[in-house]
Amino acid sequence: MLTHRPQIIAEGHPVQVFDGDVAELHPMLVSAAAAKDVWVVGGGETAAQFVTAGLIDEMIVTYTPCSLGGGARLLPIRSEWKLVESGVNGDFVCARWRFSRP
Repeated sequence: MLTHRPQIIAEGHPVQVFDGDVAELHPMLVSAAAAKDVWVVGGGETAAQFVTAGLIDEMIVTYTPCSLGGGARLLPIRSEWKLVESGVNGDFVCARWRFSRP
């Protein structure tokens, strides 16, 4: 779990926390995935760290029918993406985006 608040993990739970540069974390994720895809679940700040480090090639975004506040950008950085697939899952719209390298 990427977090700046490791105290949110209840004692005894088999969860590892990480607070650092995702470039240091990435090799551990790839190793743990044993040649399978690595899924990182989180918000825009988390995704932006992986995009900035050049460690992400696809992003799946689920859009919900309600929003909180005035809305915000998905990623707090500028990057280019191409929509490669979309679908509906119940009341949600899911979109798979592929990173467009400059």
